[in-house]
Amino acid sequence: MNKQTILYIADEEHIKDKLLTDLSAAVDENHTLKYLQCGESGLKACKKLLENDAEIPIVTVDTLQFKKVNIEFFQQLSTLLHQSIFILFADQKNNQGIRQLTAQMKLYRIIKKPYRIDYLRLAIQEALTSYRNQKEHNHHARELKAVKEKALQERKIIDRLSKILNEKIDELEDHQKELEQISKELNVTTIEKILIEQEAARMSKTLSDLKNNLKNNLFVRSVLHSIVNMLQIQFSIDRRENAIIKQLSKKIELLLTEMNNSNFNKLLIKKQLHDTQQLITSKLDQQRKKNELNLHKTLFGYVKAVQRTLMGEIVYFTSKPCYLLGALKKVKEKYKEILENDTARSKINFIIRLHNSDIYLKILDFSLINIIENLLTNSIRKIIENPNKNENWIKVTSYEEVIDTQEYTIIKWMDNGPGIEEQRKKTIFQGDSDKLEEGDHGIGLSDIKITIESLGGFIREEGVFGKGAVFVIGFPKVYEYEEIDYDEDFDNGVKLMFPAGAAAKKILIVEDDKVILDSYIEFFNKCGLKRVTGALDGKEALNLILAKQYIPDLLITDIEMKNMNGYTLLEQLKTQGFSISTIVISGILFNKNDSTHSDLDKLEKLGVKEVIEKPTNYKLLFELSKKHLHI
Repeated sequence: MNKQTILYIADEEHIKDKLLTDLSAAVDENHTLKYLQCGESGLKACKKLLENDAEIPIVTVDTLQFKKVNIEFFQQLSTLLHQSIFILFADQKNNQGIRQLTAQMKLYRIIKKPYRIDYLRLAIQEALTSYRNQKEHNHHARELKAVKEKALQERKIIDRLSKILNEKIDELEDHQKELEQISKELNVTTIEKILIEQEAARMSKTLSDLKNNLKNNLFVRSVLHSIVNMLQIQFSIDRRENAIIKQLSKKIELLLTEMNNSNFNKLLIKKQLHDTQQLITSKLDQQRKKNELNLHKTLFGYVKAVQRTLMGEIVYFTSKPCYLLGALKKVKEKYKEILENDTARSKINFIIRLHNSDIYLKILDFSLINIIENLLTNSIRKIIENPNKNENWIKVTSYEEVIDTQEYTIIKWMDNGPGIEEQRKKTIFQGDSDKLEEGDHGIGLSDIKITIESLGGFIREEGVFGKGAVFVIGFPKVYEYEEIDYDEDFDNGVKLMFPAGAAAKKILIVEDDKVILDSYIEFFNKCGLKRVTGALDGKEALNLILAKQYIPDLLITDIEMKNMNGYTLLEQLKTQGFSISTIVISGILFNKNDSTHSDLDKLEKLGVKEVIEKPTNYKLLFELSKKHLHI
């Protein structure tokens, strides 16, 4: 393994020596350190390293005299090492110099001084991991680009063949008509007529087969499966609404019967109950009509799309962003009985661990559900056929990556079944199937690949045979909302500022996203509160409070976090006897699913009076904080 070179730049001798010592402690024997001077000599040394095929994953910069920094040098260095990761060691006093350097370099991280050696080591390791991932993904992107180019060439060939095939069909139709005309014009014998009819029937069957082959394309199959799926979901909604109407009506009728048997005169209450029943029935009927209208419009659009594609047109759908977690939960609930089968070695643990609860994908919701169902049923079938002795599981995780400047949301689908044989990995996305039973099984992996790639994404299989299947699916990242910039409030002259007497108030903010956490702290600092502390999960926050290191006047917390979530934090604080005013900021509580009301009731029992939806409305956050801080 060739050693990688880590460059370090410092403008003074004592900084240079200290940085060398600290970096030596942070890297292993597979990396070498090389000092680079600012200026022409440094650029020449860097070019010589590159000419000798040196790999330079990281460049660290530590400088005190920013005003004396050679800006042109850093411009040329950043261009020369465009794939390298730049880390800047900065003193808080040198904000102007930091801005000058960040304008010239694409920084991976700014490390504030003084720093700890263990933090430096972690930062270097993370930077090396990021560099390796970026390098790997660039390689995959190049492969994907080559595959796309090949697919386009193949599509052109198919279009040409389709045109030729249509011409042949027209010729066969004309030939059939000629035979029929000839048969009418000639006074042929019975035997000759039978022979002609047999030939006409054979040609008719050939014509029908050719037409069916044209119609049997992946787009039509995918759309028809979407229609079936949509109808199933709509019928489920109708059944659920009918059940609600019957349940409410039954309860009201029982109550009315009981009141009729009572000696008390409650005509007013009876009238109100009757009005309530009619109102509920009317509202649900209105909602059903809306659902039916939407269903009609969607089905009409699907049918028109099928008609157009059968006529030879190429049809593409545009779609609103689809909520990933919601689709996963729907499919998980649908297959709940199969997954939780208590038969020996048949139970399958379906684990969903997304990097963010608010992930949206630009794909039709029915298409996404089709894809998830296909992957899930394949995993279930493989696991049931080859059950694991210890535990059967299916895992879905997610993360974000940048590939050739394009941001992707990556979904990784994994199971611990037998996996896919190496010789089949090249054909599974080309219509290959190992299903022995007959019948229609929905869209397959070839359909999935075409659907995902038509949306600008990719899919590949990276599992190891004998250990399980691993499907990696990439979608272009969707920005469901624009981040709210609270600085606009100041720019527009709105003075979001706490009174001077509020400076002593303490706020503890619990948020697992470091960027969001820092933005909250910065916001309160700009509003005049300086005693604001952050924690990256509930466990860290609880330890701070229990150790009485920081007992806040106001607690602001997220819900979904690793190690300890917001619910557990609030329960622990209540058990320990702490009564702290709390504001919850969450996106998952506003998904409007069946569990939303129970979650809000749970928070209310824990003493939470305020819940704010993500993305955060900073004006609302300011007003609620002011209210609960009693200022």
